[in-house]
Amino acid sequence: MPTFTNPITDAREAYEALHGLAHATRTFENPADTYAVIGDLLGGLRSLRQVLDQLATAVARFDERTRLCYYNAAFQRLF
Repeated sequence: MPTFTNPITDAREAYEALHGLAHATRTFENPADTYAVIGDLLGGLRSLRQVLDQLATAVARFDERTRLCYYNAAFQRLF
């Protein structure tokens, strides 16, 4: 259960949940369930983006061609 006050504990729990999801999604008894999983993952990605934007440390991600794919607010303030 998320604490909403302890980022270290909540991050560890999120990691463990994603690790479990990686194993659980190897097979689906009902293929239509994939839509609910994808919807929940998209919501999680929006929350992760907010977490990265709230970090004081600049974060940037580049693709294999060194093109900027993602940056947070702290990275943007550098320029």
